[in-house]
Amino acid sequence: MISTREVAEQKDNDLAYSIVEQMGLGFKVRNCSCGQLPCARLRPIVDALRQREEEVRAEGWLPIESAPKGRKLIVGYFNPLGNWRSVMGCYYLDGTLESETDESGFAPEGWYEETQAYEYLMPMDQEPTYYRLLPPPPAIRRDSAAQERQ
Repeated sequence: MISTREVAEQKDNDLAYSIVEQMGLGFKVRNCSCGQLPCARLRPIVDALRQREEEVRAEGWLPIESAPKGRKLIVGYFNPLGNWRSVMGCYYLDGTLESETDESGFAPEGWYEETQAYEYLMPMDQEPTYYRLLPPPPAIRRDSAAQERQ
């Protein structure tokens, strides 16, 4: 049976390997015989990814598993190159997001990027791993703000 730690190490190794592949260095790592997990050649990348993940959590990002569904959130993830990307997103349950392109009339369940530039929402190209709630609106009332401007 594989331990949780081994699963996490394999996930780190896979992400580091995809970065190395995109850099054109995959051949050296793929043919490595060090037998370590993660591969000794990937260790600096894995360590950097773990450091960045700790920084993200320290900044107030929460694990995506605890995110509320059906609510607009700030979501983020590390892309395949290890760069951080944050967007507005919402997880739509099955049958809750209307779609003109699907036979059922509804888009499939999943994460969708929330934008104001398009009439329809686009599925996210990668599953987010962290989220933040939107901040509360300013405490000042609208009519008070208008009076201040005068």
